[in-house]
Amino acid sequence: MSSSNRLSKKSTIKIFYEGSVINFIPQIFPFYLELFEHNIPYFFLNLNTPKDHISLKVNHQDQELLNKLVEKYKTKLDFGAIEPFQYDADRFGNENSISAFDESLMEVHKIILKFFSYKLDDLDYGNFLTDAVFIFNYFVSMVFKEEKLAEDFHNMYYEQWKKYLPKDIDQAVIIKSWQEEIAILQSFVDFAKMNDQKGDQLNKFQEIGKIAFQFNAKLEEIGAAGLLEERTNKFEYQLKIQDGYHRTKSELLADLLHYVLNAYGIKNEDEALVCLLSDAIKT
Repeated sequence: MSSSNRLSKKSTIKIFYEGSVINFIPQIFPFYLELFEHNIPYFFLNLNTPKDHISLKVNHQDQELLNKLVEKYKTKLDFGAIEPFQYDADRFGNENSISAFDESLMEVHKIILKFFSYKLDDLDYGNFLTDAVFIFNYFVSMVFKEEKLAEDFHNMYYEQWKKYLPKDIDQAVIIKSWQEEIAILQSFVDFAKMNDQKGDQLNKFQEIGKIAFQFNAKLEEIGAAGLLEERTNKFEYQLKIQDGYHRTKSELLADLLHYVLNAYGIKNEDEALVCLLSDAIKT
């Protein structure tokens, strides 16, 4: 049996909402928190088909407990049916790379929950966008120690998401229009360095970077044969920065970063902007 048909030990639950996903955070946050308090690992994605919803991916070894929690919150949240969930091996590779990807996502979402706890009274999307720039920056800088590799990754990511930007817009024009914001971001980083302390929230950005670093190390342990065993070409990024194993590894890292930004509430159309702003500041 191909692993593309292999079910993982997970369930997916759709939680529907209206309006902005950022404004939905206070409503769903208690449910997120209770899942963690019961040691139920999960991650979530923000999707919009057939209509706006949170797609919650949950380990379902304790299905009875999960059902009880859904029952508890059903008057407060609009739940869909609980259904089996599987990763697509055509995209994520064999069982080992899928497991590494899944474990990394679970760890990242614990940190995202802490970010949400800071922002329950301040749901300004601009502040989430600022955080996303730091998430991107630390993710890339802690995984790619060589400047050329970091630059290649930035280029690959930007090329993938620039389709949401106005046609034929120049990167230099974008950077120029955001100079004030870039200066503020850079001053925040410089102040933290000068005082030899990053602050609790900045430490959280570094924690996400560390998880990305560990995910990269796991992919290197799996090696070329494992990563290329099941993955097909249909999920290749548009800009192919390397060949074979190295390209696949970079693309899986890019997928992880995209899933993190998506869960944090960043719109697809803003990911290219986040990439450019991240490249403009130095941590």
